[in-house]
Amino acid sequence: MNNNKENLKSKWAKTASQLLVGYTIIDVVYPTETGFYSQPPCLVLQKNNEEIVVVPQSDDKGNDGGALYINNLTTNNTQLLPTI
Repeated sequence: MNNNKENLKSKWAKTASQLLVGYTIIDVVYPTETGFYSQPPCLVLQKNNEEIVVVPQSDDKGNDGGALYINNLTTNNTQLLPTI
């Protein structure tokens, strides 16, 4: 069972890398209309002339917006961007 979990982690890490690596964060916005109870901080990313938005959610079904926990691995400082 543990091997299955590691396989899933590896699969989704590869998928996330393919979707996100190479993009630069160009903005952080709190959207005005999300369909969520909470408005999450969203990352606007750009690569070449393509823009994508990363929206934190409370679960994989999109039931509500989620907060962003930020951990600076160099300084070990943490910050939380809350939902509104």
